[in-house]
Amino acid sequence: MTIRPGGTETPTHADVLHAPRGVLAAAPTPMDDAGKLDFAALPRMLDSLAASGCHGVLLAGSTGEGPSLSVEERTQLIATAVRWRNARPPSTAPFALLAGSGAAALPDAIGATRACLAAGADVAVVQPPFYFPGVAGAGIESWYAQLIEAAVGPGQGLMLYDIPRLTGVPIPIDVAQALQRQFPRRVIGIKDSRGDAEHAQALCAALPAGMVLTGHDGLVAQVLAEGGAGSITALTAVRPDLVLAVWEAHAAGADMDRAATRLKAARQELDQVPTVAGVKALWAARGQPIGPPRAPLVAMSADAGSRLAASLDLAAG
Repeated sequence: MTIRPGGTETPTHADVLHAPRGVLAAAPTPMDDAGKLDFAALPRMLDSLAASGCHGVLLAGSTGEGPSLSVEERTQLIATAVRWRNARPPSTAPFALLAGSGAAALPDAIGATRACLAAGADVAVVQPPFYFPGVAGAGIESWYAQLIEAAVGPGQGLMLYDIPRLTGVPIPIDVAQALQRQFPRRVIGIKDSRGDAEHAQALCAALPAGMVLTGHDGLVAQVLAEGGAGSITALTAVRPDLVLAVWEAHAAGADMDRAATRLKAARQELDQVPTVAGVKALWAARGQPIGPPRAPLVAMSADAGSRLAASLDLAAG
């Protein structure tokens, strides 16, 4: 592994696969107008993201409509992405493939996680069991421990996924600590999508360096400065240049304020619309349509997508 000026490590292929670092896109899932997965469009989307400089993608996460996909669809999605990566020239930069494999029922989460890892995902990204709000931390810890024991084998990794605005179930910091200590070779990180600066600071302080990836564009600079590994965000799927500018400034030991300000302004524009519909509309607006969201989500009109693209570009400067 190479250390860049400013202390940021340049990911090698092995490092990316086992401990994702850098700027990763929360990728949308290409679909046709009937709501079926468009596997032919996936390699084109990955080509675009890789060419932009992204260090990897999260497939079937929240932006990828993971909860709306069957286990078979998720595994087909991952297998298609793995074939794409394997066909790339050996000289190309490493590119991590993460997969969302969460489910409310423990047996379903175990089955999905096993299937995603068997299909070739480098890391399984798993949100806590949802539906029952107010569940005790001990229950969340036990659920994850049983999942890891049953589904994550030697040489495989799991990333906790904390997004309580969607799940209704936050992952307490002490639970994340306990799981990392219990499974130090299998719990390789946490995607923190709370969007809370104080929580992000406490999380970075509580876990080993390089374990936290923020899911909030507004906190990328802060998390990097506090020893985090990078980011996995929806905006990266449509404007990776803005997130990469923060990453590169940090890598060079330069001031991140200007890049971070542009990134925050752009994210504020995306936050004005439903995330999945907005991301897909932005891909269409730039001439690379990847289809509408699957029900129950609703697509944006082409005009609305064009307006969003213009406002995002204006905000980013």
